[in-house]
Amino acid sequence: MEYDIIGDIHGKAPVLEALLRKLGYRRANGSWTSPENRMCLFVGDFIDRGEHQLEVVEIVRSLVEAGRALAVMGNHELNAVAWHRRFRPDTPKNRKQHLEFLAQVGEGSDLHDELVEWFLTLPLWLDLPQLRVVHACWDPASLDVLGARLRDARLTEDLIECATTGTANALAADGTREPGSPVFAAGETLLKGMEIALPEGMSFHDKDGHLRHHVRMRWWMRTPATFADIALGTGERADPALEVPIPPGVLPGYDDAKPLFLGHY
Repeated sequence: MEYDIIGDIHGKAPVLEALLRKLGYRRANGSWTSPENRMCLFVGDFIDRGEHQLEVVEIVRSLVEAGRALAVMGNHELNAVAWHRRFRPDTPKNRKQHLEFLAQVGEGSDLHDELVEWFLTLPLWLDLPQLRVVHACWDPASLDVLGARLRDARLTEDLIECATTGTANALAADGTREPGSPVFAAGETLLKGMEIALPEGMSFHDKDGHLRHHVRMRWWMRTPATFADIALGTGERADPALEVPIPPGVLPGYDDAKPLFLGHY
């Protein structure tokens, strides 16, 4: 099997349709046909931002349900699940990020319920014979935590709260309850990436104007590096203050056992 791996779409259905046609897929009978021995592999983040979010979900879902695609969950789908279950705080920042999806789906509607249930069918990662896929970070420690608790890498109903808030007690592999939520930390890492605290006194404003004291990092790097080398999205790469070594043992790197495909960045 050959895969056409497609990154974050964020509600841009016309762009997705144009890409599928260019790749040889054709619309037929409410879904899409695929070229022989080929299928799509979507890396998540189907919603938020764009003007055609429902159409994007419809396309991806129809391909998956027809057996012509695989897909993993992105952080925006995880956030949508948390919002729907009222585990994600209804703050101005969070509502602004999710507002367009809520407007298109109709917050609290039957369709809203249906799409969130479909999001929960998406695995958090795929480990296929030829390759691996995860939305943001392939972290062995996080995979171990979640692999012992999830069914087929999918969130189960009893884990949604601890996976989206970090406040509930997580069910351990032996069936006991443990304080805190390693499930939350692991899910955040796989779907949102690894972050590291900036040197004392350093901060930056992200693209949405929010003040940050932690930076998303290029976790796949292996060689000794500075904050400037690993920082993603600070807009501060040339700042001499970031040209200081990061603490040892922070970067997990990647074992290169198989090609790995990410979205998110």
